[in-house]
Amino acid sequence: MARLGFVGLRLLSLLGIATLAAWGCTPAPAPEPMPRAPKDTIVIEDPPEIASEGNSSVTVIERPDHPLVRPQSAPAPKVMTDTDCRATEGCATSGACSASGTTCVANDYLDCEQMRDCGGGRCDFVAEGEAGRCVVVADCKLSHDCRTRGLCGERDGLCRAQTSDGCRQSERCRSEGLCTLDDGLCVAKTMQDCASSPLCLEQGRCEPVSGLCRATSDRMCLQSPVCRTDKRCRARNGVCLAACEGSDLCKRLGQCRETKRDGALRCVAMLDASCEASEICTTLGLCTAGVGGECEAGDDVECLRSSACKEDGRCRARQGRCMPTSDAECKQSRVACGREGRCRHEGGRCVR
Repeated sequence: MARLGFVGLRLLSLLGIATLAAWGCTPAPAPEPMPRAPKDTIVIEDPPEIASEGNSSVTVIERPDHPLVRPQSAPAPKVMTDTDCRATEGCATSGACSASGTTCVANDYLDCEQMRDCGGGRCDFVAEGEAGRCVVVADCKLSHDCRTRGLCGERDGLCRAQTSDGCRQSERCRSEGLCTLDDGLCVAKTMQDCASSPLCLEQGRCEPVSGLCRATSDRMCLQSPVCRTDKRCRARNGVCLAACEGSDLCKRLGQCRETKRDGALRCVAMLDASCEASEICTTLGLCTAGVGGECEAGDDVECLRSSACKEDGRCRARQGRCMPTSDAECKQSRVACGREGRCRHEGGRCVR
C-alpha cells in the first residue's frame, strides 16, 4: 500500500512537469490587426522635425544643436588703420589717432596736435605703457612746444618763443641747433648754434641756412662720422648722402636723381614715378615731376586723393600746389573745418 502511494506521487510529479513544458512551448498569440480607416478617412502623421534652410522664417526651440540653427559666433572686431582712427571723434577729442590692433590710441604728440582743444599749442603728451594720453594745459609754459621748441609765451592766441634764453633751454636747441629767437620762433642763426648740435657733430650739417643747420659742402660731409660709417660723403640739398637714390630725400620728396643746379650737385625729382612713390604724393598730392626739380600737383585727381584734401580742404591743383577754391571744399575737411573751425575759403586757404 505504501509502495502504491509512492508510485502514485511520482506519476503525478511527472505529469505536472510535462504539463508545464507543453505550456512554455506554446507559440504566443498573433497580434490583433490594426483597425483600418475607412476609405474616405485621411490619416495625418506627425511631421518630421526640420530646420529652416533660409526660405522661410521658422522658430526652432526643440533642436538648438541642429547644424543649421546652431548659434553663430560674433564677427571678429575690425582691425583699425591710422586712416580709420583719424576719422573718428576720439581723434578730435582725445588725440586717439593711431591704430593699435582693434583700437585707436594716442601714440605721440603729433596725435595730440589733432585735438580741437590743442589749438595754439596748449597741450602735452604723457607716455603711459605702450601708448599714452593727451592733456590740455592752461599755460604755454606747461606745453610740449615750450619744452621741445621754446614756445613758452603767448601771442595772438598762439604759443610763441619770447626770449633767446627760452630757446637755448629747449630740446631742439640741443639736438638741432635751433637756439636763437627770431620773430616768435627758435631758429639756427649762427655757426655757434649749429656747432655743438648732433646735426653738426654727427651728420656734417654745420652751417645755418634759412633757420636750419645744413651741410653746404662735401668737405663738411667728408669730416663727419656719417661719411666714415655710412659712406654718406656728398652734400646734396643740405644733407650728407651716399647717393640720391635710396636717400631720405628720394623717399620723402621724390628727389632721386642727381644733377648740377646753380653750380652745385643736387638731388632733384625728374621722374613722375619717383614722385608717385614719395610721401608728399600721399600727403600733399604732389605726384608729378616739375620743371624745377621738385614734385608738383599735376591735376585735380592727385589733390583729391591726398590727405591735404581730406584734412585741409586742399583739393584743386593750382600753380603746382593743392589748395581750396571754394567754401564747399573747406567745409568737407576733417581737420580745417571739422576741428579747427576754418570752414571758409579765402586766398587759397581755409580760414575762420
